[in-house]
Amino acid sequence: PYIPPVCITAFVRFNTEYSRGIPITEKGISEKHQIKLTHADNILTFEFAALNFRNSHKNQYAYKLEGFVEDWIYLGTQRQVTFTNLDPGEYTLRVKGSNNDGIWNEEGTSLKITILPPWWKTTWAYTGYTIVVIGFLFAIRRFEKNRERLKHQAELEHIEAEKLREVDH
Repeated sequence: PYIPPVCITAFVRFNTEYSRGIPITEKGISEKHQIKLTHADNILTFEFAALNFRNSHKNQYAYKLEGFVEDWIYLGTQRQVTFTNLDPGEYTLRVKGSNNDGIWNEEGTSLKITILPPWWKTTWAYTGYTIVVIGFLFAIRRFEKNRERLKHQAELEHIEAEKLREVDH
């Protein structure tokens, strides 16, 4: 009847802009409740364990990544899951496990994962894009008004020159 607690035991990032192909293992992941990652963290591997030590090779696991897949995915005795190319956003990894007798810990454990967008997709970048577009439209409008003013001024000078020519004639 023992319901084993579940914990996330390891977290490894691959293909980050800093790793240069070498996996980065995060320390103390079992104590964290949330992590923030950049968009460059392409491959994420989480390892977990149900803390039942009697016939632990028969412990079973299931996970779901809220915000990506809402259904539980049963892994059998496999103790790790890998995600690739997650879009920027907020996700919650939920893991549950069972003991060797199939008694599930329905509460399990969870980890909030925030993947930050690249700088060119941030709110500040979109604000800058908007300012540039508005500035460009303003410059075009100003150019057109200036052109109209010069055209009108040239017409007035032409009319004045015609009047002077008539007076001289």
